[in-house]
Amino acid sequence: IATMNPHRVEFEQTMDALNYMMADQKLDQGLRMRIRQYIRASGHVRHLQRYNTTLEAISDALQGEVLSATTERLLVGIPYVSACTEVFRARLCRLLVPRLFAGREQVCIQEDGATAWIQ
Repeated sequence: IATMNPHRVEFEQTMDALNYMMADQKLDQGLRMRIRQYIRASGHVRHLQRYNTTLEAISDALQGEVLSATTERLLVGIPYVSACTEVFRARLCRLLVPRLFAGREQVCIQEDGATAWIQ
């Protein structure tokens, strides 16, 4: 029964490993709490990242339909993107990468304006 939800098993293993590492490294309680909060909050993003790998098992056309169905609702709220063609939005969906940032992290834009990262 424990393996019926592989995502939950992975989460528990990750938390066990983190708890061991944090105790072994004697991290302060505040940092430990922030790490645990991040891992709990990042579960959905990790699911989405794994789904991208799973989608590779189906054809490009079906991948496009799935991505359009799952991310289209995010894109239509962006005025510039909602004015674009469905084909463009489908291609854009393929480029989206799910990310999660911890609280108080600063997002910076690279000089070329094409890349963002966290400091």
